Amino acid sequence: MSSPANKKYKTQASAGKVMLTIFWNVNGPILVHFQEKGQTVTSAQYSDMLVNELKPTIQLKRLGTSLKKSIVAS
Repeated sequence: MSSPANKKYKTQASAGKVMLTIFWNVNGPILVHFQEKGQTVTSAQYSDMLVNELKPTIQLKRLGTSLKKSIVAS
């Protein structure tokens, strides 16, 4: 008795992984940030994202949250 032939599968190249950072409150997403491909998150980049992206977004959406209470300045 012979064993069945091995099946061969075609593989496809992956689109790659993407780092996503999301900030939300009870109403839903506030900010969705995709990290550039090949980049790692450092404390300096994260701090810049908080100051340059999250803070203005919160101000635009008028959440009424005091940033001094929710974000510790570095």
